Amino acid sequence: MKLSLMIWMLVSILFYSLCIHLTIMDKDLRSQEQRLALKHALSFTLKQMDTRMDDEEVFALFKDDFFKQVNSRGDYTIKLYTCDQERGVLDVEVIQHFPYIHGKDGEIKHRYQMVKEEYINKEVMK
Repeated sequence: MKLSLMIWMLVSILFYSLCIHLTIMDKDLRSQEQRLALKHALSFTLKQMDTRMDDEEVFALFKDDFFKQVNSRGDYTIKLYTCDQERGVLDVEVIQHFPYIHGKDGEIKHRYQMVKEEYINKEVMK
């Protein structure tokens, strides 16, 4: 009786430890993937951005490249805070909602700003 109880407790502890480990690992992997995709999409969009483009075209270009980079499942919300083609500035936040292995919902947020390098030099020279 005592032996079976001890084995059951050991198995329970191992199971919960595995769930905790997978939860932490899942969030870290998603966060890293989202961060790298966001940086790549911002860089790509700034290189393609033109003063003749409006904000919607720039946003569509960003979203298209971002979703090409992301493989993990989840619901994404993308917010465009600043899009200035004249100064080469782009500020975007990406929020991902996803379920953990144990059923609870998780959220990852990343917000980045990028400025075209050629515009940085112009501002310094003034």
